[in-house]
Amino acid sequence: MSLSFPVSPSVGQVYQNWKWDGAVWGPVFGQPNVTSINGKSGALTLNDTTGPGNRILLNRQTVSTPVAAIVFTGLDATYDEYVVESFGVTYAVADLLAMNISTDGGATWVQAGYGIGFLQGYTGGGAGGGNYNYMWAGGATLNAAIPANATLRLFRPAFTGNTSKYFRWSLSGALTSLGVVASEVVGGLAVPGTGAYNAIRFFGANGSNNFNAGTHSLYGVQK
Repeated sequence: MSLSFPVSPSVGQVYQNWKWDGAVWGPVFGQPNVTSINGKSGALTLNDTTGPGNRILLNRQTVSTPVAAIVFTGLDATYDEYVVESFGVTYAVADLLAMNISTDGGATWVQAGYGIGFLQGYTGGGAGGGNYNYMWAGGATLNAAIPANATLRLFRPAFTGNTSKYFRWSLSGALTSLGVVASEVVGGLAVPGTGAYNAIRFFGANGSNNFNAGTHSLYGVQK
């Protein structure tokens, strides 16, 4: 079956389940008299990326030359959830992947009072783990040369009144302290204080070290 679209359509004209927007014919979802979908009205397209649950890319940092830390600022009440995705992360030397929060846009960093719980799965090696303040990766040292990947979810950083703020994270990589080929770490993190925080940073916890590679992306999840 072929469609015979009108040669000179007017803006808003509907032909079967297609509508002319002045430049292209776009699908009209359902019947031609549909005026809104999921609370949206007006021009409706298949690649609509707005609305609750959609992720908006806010910042992306790709390490091409060694850097000591990855810093994201500007966290606020626009989003109740932020997501950081990191791919291909390597260090200059083996290290722990650590995280701090800031309440002043990164001028200073909170470096005490963090709590963590995690589960770790691995192939080969012995048991490991530990309990570290402000650790994202949870007590096992990442192999410097084998890329690691991680996802971190931050919940309501601008909310005030809670005794702590919460994160959820997962990380996969090779852990030198266990002598393993691969490991998957998942867990939760509570950060101290009842006030809002507006910046986070990731760094190596064992002292002076650099990220050699990796792409780090910050997303906001629409309400």
